[in-house]
Amino acid sequence: LRLAEANDRMMKCNENLESMKSKVRGLEAKLHTLTEEFERATQDKNNQIKQAERTQGQLHLAERLLNALSRENVHWAQSLDKLISSKTTLPGDILLASAFNTYSGPFSGPFRRTLLYENWIPDTKERGIPISPNLKPGSKAFLELTADD
Repeated sequence: LRLAEANDRMMKCNENLESMKSKVRGLEAKLHTLTEEFERATQDKNNQIKQAERTQGQLHLAERLLNALSRENVHWAQSLDKLISSKTTLPGDILLASAFNTYSGPFSGPFRRTLLYENWIPDTKERGIPISPNLKPGSKAFLELTADD
C-alpha cells in the first residue's frame, strides 16, 4: 500500500515535472522571441539615430550653403546694378576701345594717350555719346590699351 502510494505520488510528481518543463520550454521560446524582437528594435533605434545624425549633418551643410548663397545674392545684386548702370555708357566705351585698338595700334604710348584723351574722348562727349567716368589717364579700363609693348 505504501509502495502504491509512493508510486502514485511519484507519478504525480513526474507529471508535475513534465508540466513544469513544458512551461519552462514555452517561457524559453517566448524569451528567445522577445530577445530577438528587442535586438531588432535596438538595431532599428541605432539605425534611426545614425540617420538622424546624417540628416543633422546635411541640414548643417544646407544652412552653410544658404548662407553662402545669400551672400552671393548680394554680390549678384551689386553686379546687376553695375551692369544696369553701365547699359547707357557701354556703347560709348566700346566705341572708344574699338577705335583705340583699330587706329592707334602701331603708334607709341604717348601718341595713343594724346589721341584718346585729347581727341576722341572730348569728341565723344561733344556728340552726346555717354561714356564711363573712369575713362581717364591711369584708369584700369585703358591702362592696358595705352601701355607700350
